[in-house]
Amino acid sequence: MRRLRCIKAFVVLDSLNSSKLLENLIGVGCGWLRGGSTVIVTTRNRDVLMRGGVDEIYEVRKMNIQYSLRLFSLNAFDKPQPKQGFDKVSRRAVVYAKGSFIHSKSKEEWDRALAKLMEVPNAEIQRVLRLSYDKL
Repeated sequence: MRRLRCIKAFVVLDSLNSSKLLENLIGVGCGWLRGGSTVIVTTRNRDVLMRGGVDEIYEVRKMNIQYSLRLFSLNAFDKPQPKQGFDKVSRRAVVYAKGSFIHSKSKEEWDRALAKLMEVPNAEIQRVLRLSYDKL
């Protein structure tokens, strides 16, 4: 950690769930990082940031459906809108999965994948939803 005191550091801590871990990793109040260093922390728990001594909090807002569909289309079709005939199924995919897991697949494969997801949701999606629900 001494070495970090000598250089400006850019540190990203993703999905942090403990303020103690934040303190131990970046040494808030201990001078572990040189002035001008940047630390980005992502977490679902605002208290982690508050207890961890974070100076500034930026809350990312949920993307609206138009921007989500545009981002999805850029990844799925390499253009900012769905291919012709993929409008409805793309919108369903964005609303349900919030991402692109069917890049370069046929419309039939999209329909099958989405139907399967609706019957048996992805375990990771269920885990994230459960975490969010339990925090309410």
